[in-house]
Amino acid sequence: MDVMMPGMNGITATQLIHDRYQETQILALSMYTNPNLVVEILRAGARGFLTKDCAYDELTQAIREVATGHSYIGKNLRDGVSVLLIDSISGEPEELPENKLSDREVEVLKLIADGKTNKEAAAILNLSPNTIRCHRHSIMKKLNIKNAVELTKYAIQKGYIDNIS
Repeated sequence: MDVMMPGMNGITATQLIHDRYQETQILALSMYTNPNLVVEILRAGARGFLTKDCAYDELTQAIREVATGHSYIGKNLRDGVSVLLIDSISGEPEELPENKLSDREVEVLKLIADGKTNKEAAAILNLSPNTIRCHRHSIMKKLNIKNAVELTKYAIQKGYIDNIS
């Protein structure tokens, strides 16, 4: 399963496949190395995750492991996933940036990432363009993102937008 695909993101596709065909073993591949993305697709039902630049030997090992019902996390991802896991069970995990976004900010993020202007997003959400600008500024500050390109990449990585034109 590729994590980022046109038409539907890999997390959504994995969830659908897992829900309908639970016997199917899913191995995710991505160019992204964000531990949160790894956890998201595993929660959706994937049994493994590798980066696309992994060695052929590691890919074949992962396929064998996942095909036999075991889990596999790529060697270059294990440290990040381990830190995320330890933080989540240590009592006081650091709040993830996306958990800091309000529901309205997520709506605005999706529209911005989908290429909507402030004016278009305002019309869709029945808000003023100035309110959209404020939400955009708040989102970028919370996520420590500097421009619309990074914002769009973030939205794609997190699965906030499904169809990439």
